[in-house]
Formats: sequence, structure tokens, C-alpha cells
Amino acid sequence: MDPIIAVVVGVLCLVIGVVVGIFMRKQVAEAKIKSAEHEAKRIVDEAEKTAETKKKEALIEAKEEILKNKNEMESELKERRNEVSRL
Repeated sequence: MDPIIAVVVGVLCLVIGVVVGIFMRKQVAEAKIKSAEHEAKRIVDEAEKTAETKKKEALIEAKEEILKNKNEMESELKERRNEVSRL
């Protein structure tokens, strides 16, 4: 085989290898980015659900506290009315 042909074939193989390598690297990078974006979205969704749950729990606790205070006030008012009616 002629040395010039061998060099041309070698250079051609090198160029093809570089192009394939760049393409493969790009594909791997895009896959990693997509995976990271998916994971970020999952984390955000989970955080939103957790926040919503905590918000609902806080509202329930606040309503329970209000009801408890209302019942205590009504009980105190009833006691005072009874005291006043005894006098």
C-alpha cells in the first residue's frame, strides 16, 4: 500500500473518530442534563407537596386552637353568669 494512501486513511479515520467522539459526548451530556432537570423537578414537586401538607396541618391546628379558646371563653362566661345569678 502506498504510504500516502495509508496517511490519508489514517487521517480520515482520525477525523471520523473525533466526530463520533464529539457526538457521543454531546449525547451523554444532554442525557445528564435531562436527568438532572427531571430530578430537580421531582424535588420541587415533593417540596411543594410537603409545604402544602404543612400548611394544611397548621390551619387545622389554628382552627383547633380557636375552637378550644372559644369553648374556654364560653365556659368562663357561663361560670360568671352563674356567679352573678347567685348574687
